[in-house]
Amino acid sequence: MNKAPVHVLAVPCTEEEFRRFEDLIFAANDARHDVRLGARADLAAFVNEHGRAKCDLMMVALANHHDKPAES
Repeated sequence: MNKAPVHVLAVPCTEEEFRRFEDLIFAANDARHDVRLGARADLAAFVNEHGRAKCDLMMVALANHHDKPAES
């Protein structure tokens, strides 16, 4: 996995951090109750470790990333 810094709205994070955040966000909205609860606990720990401001910016970048139309 690429560990080079990714600049997400002027907040540097690694590709690994961004992908982990993305995985946690999607798992926190999973239809399975046990997956959702575990992911929400893991997401809270992730936010505590990386900071709320950084995670807020990663959320905006994640939303922008998924709003892009598919390339043909």
